[in-house]
Amino acid sequence: MQLNTVLRPLVLLLIGFLLIGAGQLAAQEMPEPEQAGVDFRQSITVDAATTLEAQLTYRAGWRVPLGGTGLLTQGNNIDLGLRGTVNPVSISGGADLVITPVAVLQLEAAGTIGSGWYLSPVEVNGIGVLEDVADNSYSQDAFDGVVLQTRLGAAVQFDTGAVVPGPWSSVLMRSYHGAHFQHHTGADSAPWEYMGTKDNLNGWSYNTSSVLAYQLHAVPYVQLAGILFETETRLTDRSDAEVADGGWGSDYVGMNLGGLVALQPAPQHSLAILVQWSRTPDWDDSDVGLPLRTLDADDPASWEFWRAALSYSFSF
Repeated sequence: MQLNTVLRPLVLLLIGFLLIGAGQLAAQEMPEPEQAGVDFRQSITVDAATTLEAQLTYRAGWRVPLGGTGLLTQGNNIDLGLRGTVNPVSISGGADLVITPVAVLQLEAAGTIGSGWYLSPVEVNGIGVLEDVADNSYSQDAFDGVVLQTRLGAAVQFDTGAVVPGPWSSVLMRSYHGAHFQHHTGADSAPWEYMGTKDNLNGWSYNTSSVLAYQLHAVPYVQLAGILFETETRLTDRSDAEVADGGWGSDYVGMNLGGLVALQPAPQHSLAILVQWSRTPDWDDSDVGLPLRTLDADDPASWEFWRAALSYSFSF
């Protein structure tokens, strides 16, 4: 039940949102732009992590200007994207929508649909459902069901460089809060596995993601450096197996904390480096299926190193 274990190009998306917001908040230093049309953009992103995760994502996006001319509305837009992702054990497709009505606020919605298969040489399961709770074994049939994922959320963001101009004055802050939904069509109430990650459950969760970063205008190729903090709290059936009652932790709050650096060696190329630690549940018996596990209410979790990840993107 580790938070957000499926590797996604999340870091680059966050960095992109931060930089967009920073540019909009600094609009008072720019001349009023001419009205522009729809901007079509494409990108290819390669993600890899020390947790033996790797994937390739193609995204096509359309950015529609909203025509704002004020301090907070200049550069406001609607960004719609379609994407496809493939990795060694799964394939998925989806769409995302980001509305930026003012520079300090973004409204987000996204959805994906995917499935997977078992990769026997490395014994990684792309999709499966818990079959035997006693030994925590999952089905390994290829394309055994479909995983649907959606998210609805909003983010507030701010750049101090818009208030205090200068090459060393930009501190970027962004806080995202959203309701996320996931559903395996063949799982019902049983735990399921997706992209090698077990202990997933159907239903809703409350997710947050906060970034505090320093924008390094004066350092060549380095865009920013900062920290990323994520949380996830289950909403569906939250009281089923609470920690205080000796359950597996249906009310457990997952957390990740990490440092990130964003580089831009060339205009069309960007690279994000992320190192993360995770608050990991200390189950009494992690070898059995999730429904049989218990957590000590006095000491339910500990912080452990999780992964180092790279995300490279080429835009055109």
